[in-house]
Amino acid sequence: MSAGSDKSADAFRTISEVASELGLATHVLRFWESKFPQIKPLKRAGGRRYYRPDDVALLRRLQTLLHDEGYTIKGVQKLFREEGARKFIDEGAVAQNGSFTEEPAPHTPLPQASLFDSPSREPLPTNEKIELVEPIEPNDITVQYRPDLLPKAPEPEPVLEPEEMPQTVIQQGLSETQRALLGDILEELKALKEEIDTAA
Repeated sequence: MSAGSDKSADAFRTISEVASELGLATHVLRFWESKFPQIKPLKRAGGRRYYRPDDVALLRRLQTLLHDEGYTIKGVQKLFREEGARKFIDEGAVAQNGSFTEEPAPHTPLPQASLFDSPSREPLPTNEKIELVEPIEPNDITVQYRPDLLPKAPEPEPVLEPEEMPQTVIQQGLSETQRALLGDILEELKALKEEIDTAA
């Protein structure tokens, strides 16, 4: 059970309660707060932070974007600028409360047949006359060969000679996107190191 689970949904939470609820360290929350001005906890005497329900919902969505969906801090900052923080606050609140699913319809078992049930077959008619059909002699059958009615066999695929095999070009080095991603990660690691050094 999380530290703030006994509070109501609209109660303010301390940084320790939010960190416990999200499974994060407190210095990570302070770092995110420095990168995202949309997170606005109330600060009281002694530097204690009290996170509003909107802050907790936004932090929850931010955690999903960064840890589960692979966004960088710069990527999330761009999303917040383009789409507004309110959308992500609402999504975080839905994730916190859980989505409601409809109850499955009750399964009604089909009636099982019993050995004592009467068969549903209709009785054979007894008043109809049965006529014997004259058997066909083998000599009366004519077989006609029609090759035009047979399906055509598929064309065999051509076999490529070694010199005709497609060439694969291997590019060495990192792409621009990979370089930018590594740059963002390096920036986050440096900032976390500064936070740890400051806390120590």
